[in-house]
Amino acid sequence: MLKLQQNKPKKLTFEIEVGGIQHEDLNGFFRFSIDGIEYGFPLDINKEKMSVELPPLNSIISRQIQEHESIDARVDITGNGYYITPWKDNLKVSNPLSIQSKLIEEETPEVQVTITEEEEKPTPLRKQKPVIKESKTQEKPKKPVKEKVDLTKFKITKEQIYEYMEKNGTQNPTVQEIVYNQAVQSAGSPDLVKIFTEIVKQYKRKDIDKLTNIMRKK
Repeated sequence: MLKLQQNKPKKLTFEIEVGGIQHEDLNGFFRFSIDGIEYGFPLDINKEKMSVELPPLNSIISRQIQEHESIDARVDITGNGYYITPWKDNLKVSNPLSIQSKLIEEETPEVQVTITEEEEKPTPLRKQKPVIKESKTQEKPKKPVKEKVDLTKFKITKEQIYEYMEKNGTQNPTVQEIVYNQAVQSAGSPDLVKIFTEIVKQYKRKDIDKLTNIMRKK
Protein backbone atom coordinates (compact mmCIF):
# COMPACT_ATOMS: atom_id res chain seq x y z
CA MET A 1 0.00 0.00 0.00
CA LEU A 2 1.34 3.41 -1.00
CA LYS A 3 1.15 6.38 1.37
CA LEU A 4 0.54 9.96 0.19
CA GLN A 5 0.35 13.29 1.98
CA GLN A 6 -2.47 15.20 0.36
CA ASN A 7 -0.62 18.54 0.51
CA LYS A 8 2.67 17.33 -1.05
CA PRO A 9 3.65 16.12 -4.55
CA LYS A 10 4.85 12.54 -4.94
CA LYS A 11 7.09 10.77 -7.46
CA LEU A 12 6.44 7.05 -7.94
CA THR A 13 8.93 4.74 -9.68
CA PHE A 14 8.19 1.17 -10.85
CA GLU A 15 10.70 -1.45 -11.99
CA ILE A 16 9.63 -3.19 -15.23
CA GLU A 17 10.76 -5.89 -17.63
CA VAL A 18 9.76 -5.29 -21.25
CA GLY A 19 9.59 -8.22 -23.67
CA GLY A 20 8.17 -8.65 -27.15
CA ILE A 21 7.91 -4.91 -27.74
CA GLN A 22 10.17 -1.86 -27.72
CA HIS A 23 9.66 0.42 -24.73
CA GLU A 24 9.39 3.38 -27.13
CA ASP A 25 6.12 1.85 -28.43
CA LEU A 26 4.53 1.76 -24.98
CA ASN A 27 2.18 4.37 -23.52
CA GLY A 28 1.09 4.29 -19.90
CA PHE A 29 -1.00 6.12 -17.33
CA PHE A 30 -1.18 6.03 -13.55
CA ARG A 31 -4.89 6.26 -12.65
CA PHE A 32 -7.02 6.56 -9.50
CA SER A 33 -10.69 7.30 -8.82
CA ILE A 34 -12.22 9.59 -6.19
CA ASP A 35 -15.96 10.36 -5.86
CA GLY A 36 -16.71 8.70 -9.21
CA ILE A 37 -14.16 10.80 -11.15
CA GLU A 38 -11.07 9.09 -12.59
CA TYR A 39 -7.76 10.97 -12.74
CA GLY A 40 -4.91 9.91 -15.04
CA PHE A 41 -1.25 10.96 -15.17
CA PRO A 42 1.18 9.93 -17.99
CA LEU A 43 4.05 7.58 -17.21
CA ASP A 44 7.66 8.09 -18.30
CA ILE A 45 8.71 4.62 -19.55
CA ASN A 46 12.24 3.35 -20.35
CA LYS A 47 13.86 -0.09 -20.55
CA GLU A 48 14.09 -0.83 -16.83
CA LYS A 49 11.65 1.45 -15.03
CA MET A 50 8.71 3.79 -15.36
CA SER A 51 7.86 6.80 -13.22
CA VAL A 52 5.09 9.35 -12.68
CA GLU A 53 4.91 12.74 -10.97
CA LEU A 54 1.76 13.15 -8.85
CA PRO A 55 0.69 16.68 -7.85
CA PRO A 56 -0.63 17.39 -4.32
CA LEU A 57 -4.10 15.83 -4.08
CA ASN A 58 -5.60 18.98 -2.55
CA SER A 59 -4.62 20.88 -5.71
CA ILE A 60 -6.90 18.74 -7.93
CA ILE A 61 -9.65 17.65 -5.50
CA SER A 62 -11.90 20.27 -3.96
CA ARG A 63 -13.10 18.38 -0.87
CA GLN A 64 -11.07 17.59 2.24
CA ILE A 65 -9.76 14.02 2.11
CA GLN A 66 -10.15 12.18 5.39
CA GLU A 67 -7.18 10.84 7.35
CA HIS A 68 -6.23 7.28 6.24
CA GLU A 69 -8.80 7.39 3.40
CA SER A 70 -8.10 4.57 0.92
CA ILE A 71 -8.10 5.19 -2.85
CA ASP A 72 -7.98 2.50 -5.56
CA ALA A 73 -5.12 3.03 -8.03
CA ARG A 74 -3.68 1.18 -11.05
CA VAL A 75 -1.21 1.41 -13.94
CA ASP A 76 -2.53 0.99 -17.51
CA ILE A 77 -0.13 0.20 -20.40
CA THR A 78 -1.00 0.16 -24.12
CA GLY A 79 1.10 -0.77 -27.14
CA ASN A 80 0.70 -2.54 -30.52
CA GLY A 81 -3.03 -2.88 -29.91
CA TYR A 82 -2.62 -4.49 -26.47
CA TYR A 83 -3.96 -3.19 -23.15
CA ILE A 84 -2.58 -4.48 -19.85
CA THR A 85 -2.76 -3.48 -16.19
CA PRO A 86 0.54 -4.66 -14.61
CA TRP A 87 -0.04 -3.04 -11.21
CA LYS A 88 -2.98 -2.41 -8.85
CA ASP A 89 -2.95 -1.22 -5.24
CA ASN A 90 -4.47 1.22 -2.75
CA LEU A 91 -3.29 4.71 -1.90
CA LYS A 92 -3.51 5.61 1.77
CA VAL A 93 -3.85 9.36 2.28
CA SER A 94 -2.53 11.17 5.35
CA ASN A 95 -3.51 14.65 6.42
CA PRO A 96 -0.93 16.77 8.31
CA LEU A 97 -3.78 18.51 10.16
CA SER A 98 -6.49 16.32 11.69
CA ILE A 99 -9.38 17.55 13.86
CA GLN A 100 -12.18 15.26 15.05
CA SER A 101 -15.19 16.03 17.20
CA LYS A 102 -17.55 13.83 19.23
CA LEU A 103 -21.00 14.64 20.54
CA ILE A 104 -20.95 14.31 24.34
CA GLU A 105 -24.49 15.23 25.29
CA GLU A 106 -27.50 16.13 23.23
CA GLU A 107 -29.60 19.03 24.43
CA THR A 108 -33.29 18.28 25.11
CA PRO A 109 -36.05 20.87 24.94
CA GLU A 110 -37.20 22.25 28.26
CA VAL A 111 -40.70 21.36 29.49
CA GLN A 112 -42.35 23.80 31.86
CA VAL A 113 -45.51 22.97 33.81
CA THR A 114 -47.61 25.73 35.35
CA ILE A 115 -50.43 24.88 37.79
CA THR A 116 -53.09 27.49 38.33
CA GLU A 117 -55.72 26.99 40.98
CA GLU A 118 -58.95 28.93 40.75
CA GLU A 119 -60.80 29.48 43.98
CA GLU A 120 -64.55 29.91 44.08
CA LYS A 121 -66.95 30.31 46.91
CA PRO A 122 -68.07 26.94 48.22
CA THR A 123 -71.63 25.97 47.59
CA PRO A 124 -73.60 23.36 49.47
CA LEU A 125 -74.41 21.47 46.27
CA ARG A 126 -70.97 20.57 44.85
CA LYS A 127 -67.26 20.92 45.44
CA GLN A 128 -65.01 22.84 43.03
CA LYS A 129 -61.96 20.98 41.71
CA PRO A 130 -58.74 22.88 41.00
CA VAL A 131 -58.03 23.57 37.29
CA ILE A 132 -54.58 22.42 36.12
CA LYS A 133 -53.06 23.93 32.98
CA GLU A 134 -49.93 22.51 31.36
CA SER A 135 -47.75 24.40 28.91
CA LYS A 136 -44.86 22.89 26.95
CA THR A 137 -42.07 24.60 25.10
CA GLN A 138 -40.87 22.68 22.07
CA GLU A 139 -38.00 23.44 19.73
CA LYS A 140 -38.81 23.59 16.03
CA PRO A 141 -36.75 21.14 13.94
CA LYS A 142 -34.05 22.83 11.96
CA LYS A 143 -33.99 22.36 8.21
CA PRO A 144 -30.82 20.73 6.91
CA VAL A 145 -28.53 23.09 5.05
CA LYS A 146 -27.25 21.76 1.76
CA GLU A 147 -23.57 22.24 1.18
CA LYS A 148 -22.80 24.08 -2.06
CA VAL A 149 -20.13 22.53 -4.29
CA ASP A 150 -17.86 24.97 -6.13
CA LEU A 151 -17.28 23.33 -9.55
CA THR A 152 -14.64 25.92 -10.45
CA LYS A 153 -12.20 24.12 -8.12
CA PHE A 154 -12.40 20.85 -10.09
CA LYS A 155 -9.73 20.10 -12.71
CA ILE A 156 -10.36 17.76 -15.61
CA THR A 157 -8.77 17.00 -18.98
CA LYS A 158 -10.34 16.46 -22.37
CA GLU A 159 -9.03 12.87 -22.33
CA GLN A 160 -10.89 12.22 -19.05
CA ILE A 161 -14.11 13.60 -20.58
CA TYR A 162 -13.84 11.13 -23.49
CA GLU A 163 -13.09 8.31 -21.04
CA TYR A 164 -16.25 9.24 -19.11
CA MET A 165 -18.34 8.99 -22.31
CA GLU A 166 -16.76 5.63 -23.15
CA LYS A 167 -17.48 4.22 -19.68
CA ASN A 168 -21.12 5.31 -20.04
CA GLY A 169 -21.52 3.24 -23.22
CA THR A 170 -20.60 5.76 -25.95
CA GLN A 171 -17.94 3.81 -27.86
CA ASN A 172 -18.38 5.41 -31.31
CA PRO A 173 -15.74 8.15 -31.83
CA THR A 174 -18.11 10.07 -34.16
CA VAL A 175 -20.84 10.13 -31.51
CA GLN A 176 -18.30 11.17 -28.89
CA GLU A 177 -17.18 14.12 -31.03
CA ILE A 178 -20.80 15.22 -31.64
CA VAL A 179 -21.60 15.02 -27.92
CA TYR A 180 -18.46 17.01 -27.04
CA ASN A 181 -19.21 19.77 -29.60
CA GLN A 182 -22.81 20.06 -28.39
CA ALA A 183 -21.55 20.41 -24.81
CA VAL A 184 -19.14 23.18 -25.89
CA GLN A 185 -22.05 25.11 -27.45
CA SER A 186 -24.27 24.56 -24.40
CA ALA A 187 -21.51 25.63 -22.01
CA GLY A 188 -20.75 28.75 -24.06
CA SER A 189 -17.19 28.56 -22.86
CA PRO A 190 -14.01 26.54 -23.55
CA ASP A 191 -13.79 25.76 -19.82
CA LEU A 192 -13.49 21.93 -19.54
CA VAL A 193 -15.36 21.75 -16.22
CA LYS A 194 -18.40 23.52 -17.74
CA ILE A 195 -18.21 21.29 -20.82
CA PHE A 196 -18.04 18.16 -18.63
CA THR A 197 -21.05 19.40 -16.61
CA GLU A 198 -23.11 19.76 -19.81
CA ILE A 199 -22.12 16.22 -20.93
CA VAL A 200 -23.22 14.77 -17.58
CA LYS A 201 -26.58 16.56 -18.00
CA GLN A 202 -27.00 14.96 -21.45
CA TYR A 203 -26.44 11.48 -20.01
CA LYS A 204 -28.98 12.13 -17.24
CA ARG A 205 -31.56 13.19 -19.89
CA LYS A 206 -30.76 10.05 -21.96
CA ASP A 207 -30.02 12.28 -25.01
CA ILE A 208 -26.93 10.16 -25.72
CA ASP A 209 -29.03 6.97 -26.22
CA LYS A 210 -31.23 8.76 -28.76
CA LEU A 211 -28.22 10.06 -30.69
CA THR A 212 -26.53 6.61 -30.68
CA ASN A 213 -29.69 4.96 -32.08
CA ILE A 214 -29.84 7.55 -34.89
CA MET A 215 -26.19 6.89 -35.80
CA ARG A 216 -26.83 3.10 -35.86
CA LYS A 217 -29.75 3.53 -38.28
CA LYS A 218 -27.50 5.52 -40.61
